[in-house]
Amino acid sequence: MYQDPNQVEWFTHVVHDREKLTGRVKKHINIDDAKWREYSTTPYRPCCQKSNDLPTIEQVQEMDTLPRIPCNISRHDFYEKYEKTRTPVMLVGCDKEWPAHEKWKNVPTLFRRFDNSSRWDVPHESNWAEFQDYYYHSVKQENAGFRVFSQLKPGYTAAEIFKDYSVPHPIQGADMYSMLPNYEEQNFPRGYGKNGFSVQRDVQTGICFKHSICYVSGPMKWFLMGSYGTGTGPHVDPHATDAWNTLLHGHKWWILYPKLPRVLTLSETVCYVHCSDPNVPGEINNGEEISWYSSVGRHVHKMYYGHDAVAKQVMQNPGETIYLPYGMIHAVLNMDETIAVTQNYAAPGNFEEVWNEVLSYGSETDWKHLYYERFDEETRKRARDIVWPITEQKRSQMRPIHSLYVSIDANEVKSFRDYQIAEEANHR
Repeated sequence: MYQDPNQVEWFTHVVHDREKLTGRVKKHINIDDAKWREYSTTPYRPCCQKSNDLPTIEQVQEMDTLPRIPCNISRHDFYEKYEKTRTPVMLVGCDKEWPAHEKWKNVPTLFRRFDNSSRWDVPHESNWAEFQDYYYHSVKQENAGFRVFSQLKPGYTAAEIFKDYSVPHPIQGADMYSMLPNYEEQNFPRGYGKNGFSVQRDVQTGICFKHSICYVSGPMKWFLMGSYGTGTGPHVDPHATDAWNTLLHGHKWWILYPKLPRVLTLSETVCYVHCSDPNVPGEINNGEEISWYSSVGRHVHKMYYGHDAVAKQVMQNPGETIYLPYGMIHAVLNMDETIAVTQNYAAPGNFEEVWNEVLSYGSETDWKHLYYERFDEETRKRARDIVWPITEQKRSQMRPIHSLYVSIDANEVKSFRDYQIAEEANHR
């Protein structure tokens, strides 16, 4: 239960990996009583307290174990070592030759880059002059926060931003969705959910509701700015896409959970209502990010997830590009003023899940074009191993991959246990 902030609360965490306990205990230990919910696979509860006590940039840097590699790695080597093995990594120096390296090096410099033909959603839709006025008066004088998350749809703003950067070399030409017919007009996938959920949009209000489908058009490319303490809660990126994010200015704190579909899901990362401060909402993408990072995020690397999996604390520095494979629940917080650009893409290294998305969400024209026009014989065989022949009935019965990462349902206990058995077999 929630504790008064003036009281001290403590708990003991016992590792429940029975293999590690072999020879150390004589009595069989049953971990079921320690689980915070009946079907949970982790023993701890995300208890969120109202707090602004964040670690410093230097403290997160000390915990950071994510490997750094030069951005001049070849596409082939990057695919074999990281994309194919689904391994996150930090690329260094991808921005070195970009015009953005100088033009986006800080906020005042960036202000000289655009004019009032551009539109920005901060704190509401504003032109560039209005944004500057908000920045210098509200942000600098009144300590207000700001966050820009501008989708790069066709138009003046996107065209200007595209002049300043390019896709990092190891990832260039890798987006399978871009091979689809009329991709620039269609922008497959045609929609994705807000904050890692599949949602439905109310026709009159435009509001998206959790747990059903909401179609949002546009390319999965964004220009990002943010002030200290702004960011996201835990989420999974949409439609089986990997992501890269290049930071030009500032520092971003990333928390990367291990990829364990049906074993570790979003439902086990949000604030558990029975032990959290009632003033902190359960879903953390609404301005309460600091409380989640202060009380939960800073400790995730200490927790047990099974399968020898660990969560990572990462501090992204200027000039670094983080690569995230699909399915890794992650969260990111701005530790000072930041400027960045990011893009999601359908990676060949994630072929099975991407192909599932094409069959689930795409048209008959989409999958036939990829299969017959773009795939080589080896890739066609991989597609046939997933499902063949492809019929409308089979496509309608396919389950979106994203649902494996959203929640654990009582009706799915058998299925996620089957996943665990399969994983154990793969590691023998």
